[in-house]
Amino acid sequence: MRAPSMDDASPQMMSGAECMLRVLKSVHGIDSVAMGMSDAAGWSHPFLQYRAAPEPDGYRATLVFSATRDFHSTDSQPFFIADLPGVYGLHESGPPDYGTGKLAKLWEKNCRVHVMVLFI
Repeated sequence: MRAPSMDDASPQMMSGAECMLRVLKSVHGIDSVAMGMSDAAGWSHPFLQYRAAPEPDGYRATLVFSATRDFHSTDSQPFFIADLPGVYGLHESGPPDYGTGKLAKLWEKNCRVHVMVLFI
């Protein structure tokens, strides 16, 4: 079986992923930015991986956003999704999002994509 290729994904999906990559590279504190292709779930699609800016305690999460076919939009914009741990301490208001909320707004505004973060 051959490895997934960027030619396997739709031009609109690749355009969205490439724009997301550019945005990631422009955000202060984010590094180790990469884009690749996956054939998980039986279809070739792009993903983005990066190391988030440091949390107040210094921890830096590595995050992955993958294109998904599980959600459909009426405007045909591609969806990208990340799964984050939903565990948090007793005195915290919720699980850390590692800046994904701000990034999602930038991506949706500039890249014509939809972004979802699931806490599992």
